Amino acid sequence: MDCAVKGISNKAKASPGGDALHHNSPGVAKSGQGLLAIKGHSKERKYRTIRPASIIIGTLTGRSRELAATPKKRKVDIACVQETRWKGAKSRDICDGCKLIYHGTTSGPNGVGVIVNNDYRDFVTSVQRVPDRLMSITEGRKVLRIVYAYAPQCGCTDDTKGQFYRSFEELPHGFVEGENVIRGRDFNGHVGPTRDGYERWHGGQGYGARNEMGTMLLDHAKAADLTVVNTFFKEKNENLITYRSGGRATQIDYILVRRKELMNVIDAKVIPSDNIAPQYHLLVMDMRLEHWRSKRSHFPSERIK
Repeated sequence: MDCAVKGISNKAKASPGGDALHHNSPGVAKSGQGLLAIKGHSKERKYRTIRPASIIIGTLTGRSRELAATPKKRKVDIACVQETRWKGAKSRDICDGCKLIYHGTTSGPNGVGVIVNNDYRDFVTSVQRVPDRLMSITEGRKVLRIVYAYAPQCGCTDDTKGQFYRSFEELPHGFVEGENVIRGRDFNGHVGPTRDGYERWHGGQGYGARNEMGTMLLDHAKAADLTVVNTFFKEKNENLITYRSGGRATQIDYILVRRKELMNVIDAKVIPSDNIAPQYHLLVMDMRLEHWRSKRSHFPSERIK
């Protein structure tokens, strides 16, 4: 399967006289250009780019090949899927080395799942399933948590909506500080293009008119200090619209990250030409993740011929 991880490396340098460990250093150059090389462990800053996506599929039945083909074509690492309509809480291999992890409790239009490509499938360390509208998985190389939610539609009862929001708000309580948390969701709400008091969490690039569900999304983002990522990138309308049917076009699918992690997001957009279920379009995000590895510095030695 095509690998979507891009390695970017640059040496991390301590600021002169700042975060350098003086007791472990032979001395600091007066010019402030850096430290003398010493034998031992040093840290090398490494980056990888991950591309998560959100897909509405209508049903899992008979679509394994499609579900594997679209992420492969678009170099998606982890795809959140909804409206799976499958009962149970299981995982299974599908085409091209992808793994599908799904959860559903009814045979209705609910159910959520996550498709993990061949590069990430062996690094999933935990799966947390909450009813049939919410799922969280953890990828262990650099603690990365993917949360996917499928919100009740406007016509659902207040009890159903209340249960969903309580579960969604309670789930992060067990998250670890320092985790990279990516939340994908079909919130069935419209946040609109204006920021109106949500300047820190709304980027001003939404589509359509804000409705009650969109306001609820923004209130949740404000309370949890999350950004609605796909409102922070200026795109054409066709790269904002996540649902289109006849003459109706809306934006109801969103990706959220912590406000402090927004700086690591490279892009977020809709790819209108790729859709597995009619009317729904693929939403993708490119995000740079930083992780550290210990690298032993050593003096050069002669090569043995």
